[in-house]
Amino acid sequence: MRCVFLFEVDTGLACFADASTAEEYKVFLEEWKQEHPEGNLYQDYFSYLFAENAKSDLAVKVGAGNFLLWKLPQSGKRLVMFASGMGDGIYSAYWGMDQNENITELVVPFMNPEYF
Repeated sequence: MRCVFLFEVDTGLACFADASTAEEYKVFLEEWKQEHPEGNLYQDYFSYLFAENAKSDLAVKVGAGNFLLWKLPQSGKRLVMFASGMGDGIYSAYWGMDQNENITELVVPFMNPEYF
């Protein structure tokens, strides 16, 4: 494995999405901020969705409600939002490669056992 990049987490939430979904999410964020200039995206929009998801069958089965499989309003593309382990900070991403240098996995260590 090799570390390809580092990424920042703010508000203790991280997100995984493909490039086109991430671009659409960026547009959603910009439009939401224009429509709610004094608003807080998490408190005013996502906190309710996280709370409802915590009641879902899947959240109950895995014993956690700190994730959300969310659909973008315009296209229905989905992305995954989740609590980022140690909260705000900078995290590394390690890509697993096969013998032909094809990406086979992504590993993000959100929790470091050295801290416990």
